[in-house]
Amino acid sequence: MRVGKANIRHGPGSAFPVAWQVEKGYVYEKVKQEGDWIQVKDMDGDGGWVMSELLRQQPVVVVTSEIANVRKEPKADSPIVFKAQHGVVLNYLERKGEWLKVSYTGQGTGWIFSNLVWGNP
Repeated sequence: MRVGKANIRHGPGSAFPVAWQVEKGYVYEKVKQEGDWIQVKDMDGDGGWVMSELLRQQPVVVVTSEIANVRKEPKADSPIVFKAQHGVVLNYLERKGEWLKVSYTGQGTGWIFSNLVWGNP
């Protein structure tokens, strides 16, 4: 989310009741879109609908392994740029096969194997 708080609703429209509220930084996966409304779900599978203008445009992924190596190139023997802990949110930049190019403020940019993260950018 790119705003302080946003309502997650039971359906695609402001007439639908609010299911819950989320804070800025809530990480979601886009399921589908109906007009100005986006259906989202989180890592736990909980979902609902939110106005598209409230969503952050930069796609992200979340580290699901205990620790994940972010590498210089998209290959397992490439030097490690930095290590990301479980739960860290990384900015998604591009995909090359099963590797995702990501960045993290203060740590740099590199490649992480896709099975080490959650998210479908």
